[in-house]
Amino acid sequence: MRHSRLFLVQALLLMLVICASQGVAQKSNPCTTQTDFSNWFDCMASEVAAPILNQRDNTKQVELPSIAENTTSLVDQPGNPDLLGAVLNMAGIGKSSNDKNNASGTITISAYALSALTSKKDALDPALYSENGSRNLRRFSFTFGQDSDESGKRTTVLGTKILIINYRDASLGRNRSRLLSVSQALRASAADYAKIAFDVQEYLYLHLAPPGKDRFPFLNEDLNGSNLQPTLSRLTDEQLNGIKAIIAKRIQSHVELSETSKKTYEEIRRAPQLSFTIQSKLRSKDGNDEYRAGLLFDYGVYQRINLTLNGTFDYQNSGIIGGDKRGGRFAAETNFQLTPEKYFLGAGRPFLFSISGSGEWLTKTRPKYIGQAKLTIPIFNGVNFPISISVANRSDLIKESKVRGHFGFTLDLAKLLSKPK
Repeated sequence: MRHSRLFLVQALLLMLVICASQGVAQKSNPCTTQTDFSNWFDCMASEVAAPILNQRDNTKQVELPSIAENTTSLVDQPGNPDLLGAVLNMAGIGKSSNDKNNASGTITISAYALSALTSKKDALDPALYSENGSRNLRRFSFTFGQDSDESGKRTTVLGTKILIINYRDASLGRNRSRLLSVSQALRASAADYAKIAFDVQEYLYLHLAPPGKDRFPFLNEDLNGSNLQPTLSRLTDEQLNGIKAIIAKRIQSHVELSETSKKTYEEIRRAPQLSFTIQSKLRSKDGNDEYRAGLLFDYGVYQRINLTLNGTFDYQNSGIIGGDKRGGRFAAETNFQLTPEKYFLGAGRPFLFSISGSGEWLTKTRPKYIGQAKLTIPIFNGVNFPISISVANRSDLIKESKVRGHFGFTLDLAKLLSKPK
């Protein structure tokens, strides 16, 4: 009965969020109110860039929540996938036979995905994605799944997360203003690039074209294919310096575009996030149910380094009178992006390495401390392979230190459906 009530509460919250979203009047798309072409173009560029930047965020949690026994994530991240995330952890690695338990897995879905599904809209449409109502719907996510405890018994995992502060969302007005500077730099760079290319071609024509040969035949024949390098080899050192001078005259805008893009991306990806989470691990009637509620905070410390903090209240509901346990838990994780964001076997996410630790202080039991190291390997765009090794000073069943490893596969639907960028 108590389990069915939790399912009902979560279902009611989900329906409330969806219904509220349908009744909220959406603000008009700012791009449809522009009367100047340059402003309209800048607005459209920011709108298209927003979901791309958000989907490149490597801090959105797809793994099982931290309350699960077989999770590869000791620390919960404030963010969740834009649409749907799924995880399958194959087995535990440890000395006990219970470490080699059955597979565990969860599915996490956002209210935004459900709203788009019920309204039959394209959730990846940049215009829909950037609307205020859509952005608010992405704040709510719901997790359902199965896990196994240390005794090998199956448990049900439920979770709800509300993203209270999300300054990392590229569709926010403050971030769209930042993207505007990139669009303006792109426009200036494009114009200068075209002018540089034209001036260099004219210079080559004046100095290298055979007498009497027209400009267009020279560009199409002498500066193309196998004829290009033989033609350029006739340039003297003085002429090469002349070409470099033409490029240097207008290259500044290209340098500014590169610097502005990098600065803007770093400002957005390092912005803080704060979430409120509720998690539960439900056992059969003869087992203890576990609940966790609290705040999740995330901040980009420096470039590829990210810090996440969890502060929660934990409660274990025992069927034995007076057997309940309650207390606090604090966890922290430092995430390092090991490689640049380039593709590995088609994946658009980099290799990630994290070090985390947690402390749990419950009544009627000794404190529990856990340390974890995790490596996340990208397989395909949106599909990762996380491997974690944890060390604990004790477990719920044995009073000695314990080392355990976990591995599995995670899937982020938004990244999987999007084209690699």
